[in-house]
Amino acid sequence: MFWASRRGLVDNCRLATLLGMRHRLARMLAAVLTLTAAGCATHPVASRPAAGPVPSTTPGASCLTPAERAGVIRFPSDNGASIAGVLLGASARVGFVLAHESGTDMCVWVPYGRKLAAAGYLVLAIDLNGYGVSSMSAGFPSDARWDRDVVAAAAQLRRRGAHSVVLMGASLGGVAVVAAAHAVPPPVAVVDVSGEDDLSGVDALGAAPRVTAPMLFIGATDDPMVAAMRTVSQAATRAAVNHLELVPGANHGVALLDPALEPQAARLSALILDFTRQNTGQR
Repeated sequence: MFWASRRGLVDNCRLATLLGMRHRLARMLAAVLTLTAAGCATHPVASRPAAGPVPSTTPGASCLTPAERAGVIRFPSDNGASIAGVLLGASARVGFVLAHESGTDMCVWVPYGRKLAAAGYLVLAIDLNGYGVSSMSAGFPSDARWDRDVVAAAAQLRRRGAHSVVLMGASLGGVAVVAAAHAVPPPVAVVDVSGEDDLSGVDALGAAPRVTAPMLFIGATDDPMVAAMRTVSQAATRAAVNHLELVPGANHGVALLDPALEPQAARLSALILDFTRQNTGQR
């Protein structure tokens, strides 16, 4: 997959150029020259091209039932991408945005989304831009702005009657929900499952001090990413609630909530529901 963290795993400048030129060579030329001169900074530039084309594949084709496919929606993100998602559950006062980990799409969250819907919540699982059948944002992959996808998804839930919104993400999605939290009008809460501190210019660590919403961080003690998530939790000094929950083992992301993979999955799910009830005005 194409992403980079503070650990410098990927040359984003080169990847962004190669991927962008594949789809829009003529429009990218001016932007590439500008980026090169600026040292491939991740800040927007005046000549940034339009987002990539919208894939024609049906959203959630590999995981949704025929009835669930009626809940598939598309909506725009402020980064220029067209975002695909699926609504699960009936209209409710509390809604969940579910943002997936890298190398996956909305389908990784659908089984858990069904559980949340059965518990009485409205759920919107999304394909982050450049994944699944969402189009690429103009800056994908070096400046993907996945946080803007989350903000747009929260607005979709509010339009459908959700008063409070829980932003929940795994790994890459965890980075996105933390970075988005300060831009989503309250009441809002955040659940970060195995999130990193920074990926492809989405800076959870930098955003954390601005978050005043309640925050729940979940990870595994032997997960190599847990140290990064801990630093994000420690940086969230203004959060109304800031709880870090660690379990033994090395499970990562959505695997922590899968009873087939994680011995403490049921307890962690109960913790999430309890956190939601306490921090979204539920009675």
